[in-house]
Amino acid sequence: MKKVGIIFVFITLAISTMAQVGFQDWQRRQRRVPSISFGLDVGEPRGQFAQNFDGVPVGIGGQFLSNIRRSPIEAGFGFSWMSRGSMNEDVWIYQGVDVDGDDVFSQGEVSVNSNIYTYNGVLRLKPFAGAIQPYGDLIVGIRNFSTVSIIRPDEDDGPETRDRQHRDFTYTYGWAAGLKVRLTPVMYVEGRFSNLYGGAVDFIDRETIEVGDEGIIGYDFLSSRTDMFIYQLGISFQF
Repeated sequence: MKKVGIIFVFITLAISTMAQVGFQDWQRRQRRVPSISFGLDVGEPRGQFAQNFDGVPVGIGGQFLSNIRRSPIEAGFGFSWMSRGSMNEDVWIYQGVDVDGDDVFSQGEVSVNSNIYTYNGVLRLKPFAGAIQPYGDLIVGIRNFSTVSIIRPDEDDGPETRDRQHRDFTYTYGWAAGLKVRLTPVMYVEGRFSNLYGGAVDFIDRETIEVGDEGIIGYDFLSSRTDMFIYQLGISFQF
């Protein structure tokens, strides 16, 4: 009977040890750490925005998030830059007058770039921290529509001139869902879908942009809500 009791104690200790090791290994694999992600963003305008903008915004985006204690909830911020398109045109640029009083022009190029910048706060629920990590986000932030012109004289005819033609801000909010799959102990491939609702802004209608003599730029405005789907594919680092 005594031998049976000793065997029972050893079996109990062995099971307890294996359970403890397994729990510690699970804890290690479920370790909650900050992460930084970035990747290619492709936008799909929706509703009124799709009617007023015939194009596909493309750019880059990223997020930085840190866990709240050891909970599955993370908080952080996101940023994205997306291009609405650009145009380039050769122009003659006025340089002044020569010693004889005649106007002097040099050849150059005018570029007009229209961009969308988005700055978001992100609250994330990520229930698993292992090799496969699905998650869901709540998002709120601001969006900036900006158009900049750049006049570049050829060769040594003077410095380039940069002018902001227009800028307008609006709010944005929505949700996102994503999935991370581990590639190495610290690197993951990540796919993310965002559904963002945006308020109304005035922005330059790229179809109406005209570059006149000496790089003078003319255009018309559009006003629209800015709802978009955003598809992101990139990598994430956890450290």
